[in-house]
Amino acid sequence: MLKLYGRDDGGATSSPLFITLNNRTFTQESEELWNTFDDHGLVADIKRLPQESNDSYSLRIKDSYRASNGPSFLGVANSSSRELGIRRVDNAFVFTIPKSSTYNKNINSRISLEFGSTFLRINAEDMVIEETVYIDPVYATAKLSKYMREFPTSVVTEEGISVPLTKIKIDTNEVSPTDQLIYIDYPSVRGKFAKVRYAYAEELLYKTYPTLGQLFDAIKLLKDNTGRPLVNCRMDMRLSGGEDCLGLFISSFNIVGDDEGSVSWAPVHIRRISDPYFRDYFVAPGSSAKNSKFANYITELQSNSRTLWGSVQADRDFWDAADRSDQSFDHIPTLMDPVIESYKSYSGSRAVTVDSQQAWGRSYIGYRNEIIDNNGLDNSVFQAGVAHTNDLMPGIATFYNSTVISDPARQVVSDIKLNNNFIIFSGQR
Repeated sequence: MLKLYGRDDGGATSSPLFITLNNRTFTQESEELWNTFDDHGLVADIKRLPQESNDSYSLRIKDSYRASNGPSFLGVANSSSRELGIRRVDNAFVFTIPKSSTYNKNINSRISLEFGSTFLRINAEDMVIEETVYIDPVYATAKLSKYMREFPTSVVTEEGISVPLTKIKIDTNEVSPTDQLIYIDYPSVRGKFAKVRYAYAEELLYKTYPTLGQLFDAIKLLKDNTGRPLVNCRMDMRLSGGEDCLGLFISSFNIVGDDEGSVSWAPVHIRRISDPYFRDYFVAPGSSAKNSKFANYITELQSNSRTLWGSVQADRDFWDAADRSDQSFDHIPTLMDPVIESYKSYSGSRAVTVDSQQAWGRSYIGYRNEIIDNNGLDNSVFQAGVAHTNDLMPGIATFYNSTVISDPARQVVSDIKLNNNFIIFSGQR
């Protein structure tokens, strides 16, 4: 509304006139024009994001050729960060072997790094520790302070009792899988102190160092068994240090001589729910779900839809059938499913399981440079179907087909029929 009035030289004003203005608003719409970048994006199967600039679009197109996608962890991490248009830092951490200040030679000849789902493990070849532990008198277990890289080489009590290595087993704590426990099946040493000698690796948990800056500071403080710096590390300048460590890519590599090793980081966090090391992030003591976005999402999904049967479990994949007795996998198994892979190799004298993505990344070469084969199960041992029923079991159906020629002229001569029996396969058995 406008108010109009006049004023003379003496300051007197006229009566005001009020005018009401009525306006119409229109929604602004943007129209993206196709250009040569979209041509390249069409070939690379990369769709332009809403209001994305040509520069950003071109970087994502080039990234699709450099960092390919796929069903592996690396492929999903590459494609998800690229399709969402979020930043991925390829060389978030770069590692080298430290050199001695006296002779300017490498302190260690070889360094191994493993980035797991919730941890970072670093070790040199000669990192061996001997520590005194207490053997529990009830459970016959002893807790070690370091991550065991190889099986213990000796266990000797303060009284001089040497435990045979055949009586020692590696124990797993289901509540806290990061604890390093050994089970000693030797009654005469229960309740005693013993010295345990074993090869170890330094382990840094992302739960203890949740940000990249905290993890970076902890890496710089690591020492080998002689007290010398274990590894040199530098962080990419594009990172602030406040990023979540869960964005580090799951990978492993060795550094030899003057080589460098690096790990990538992305805001996309990809983890297996059945991973026992990851359960602490969403499972509270007592096996109840923590108050998190994940738990709230599952609760909402379970209450508003019928897509979930049973309940979420943290330490295993789970499919709750209709009769609540058949437990298999976290999806309905079908004959088109990939094999359930199981790869094993040896780290020293210790047999270790190799993750399927790591086996693929290592070109199926084990830690002893041997070829590792899949000893897992394939899809032929699983029944296709929902729950315990056979409604999706493959079968063979035979049909009878008859074709009648409708040409009147040929019908005068004779009725011509083509009788074909053919088989349609509904699956593979």
